[in-house]
Amino acid sequence: MRLKIENRRPESAIHIIWAVIIILILIAANIMKGNLAMLPPCIFRVITGIPCLTCGGTHCIVSLASMDLGASFRYNPLIFLGAVGLFMFSILVLTGWWLNKRLSISLMPSDKVVLRILAISLVAINWAFLIFQSR
Repeated sequence: MRLKIENRRPESAIHIIWAVIIILILIAANIMKGNLAMLPPCIFRVITGIPCLTCGGTHCIVSLASMDLGASFRYNPLIFLGAVGLFMFSILVLTGWWLNKRLSISLMPSDKVVLRILAISLVAINWAFLIFQSR
C-alpha cells in the first residue's frame, strides 16, 4: 500500500456529498431517538430467530448521534466502525479540499486480497458477535 499527498484538490466532489449525508444521518438519528419503537422489526430475525448482519444498526447510529459510543458499539460493532470511519474520512477529505491537498492511496494486488479477506472476516466476526449477544 502506498500513500501519497498531492498538492491539488480532490477530482471528485463525491466525498463532500458523503460528508453531508453522514451529517444528515446523525441529525435524523437525533430526531428519531424517542420513536425507535415505531420502526418495523427485522424481517430476517422474525423468520429465522437470529439477527441479520445489520441488526442493531439503527440503535447503533442513534446512540452514536447521542455520543454514547459504548452502547453504539454494542448494538453493532461493524456499523459503528463503518460510520466512524466514514465520518473521519469525510473530515479528512474536507480538510484536504480546504487546504488544497489530496490523499492518494495505491493498492498492490496482494493488498487487495488481504483487504478482501479482512472485510469478509470482519463481517463474519460481527455476525457471530450479534448472534452470541442475542442469546
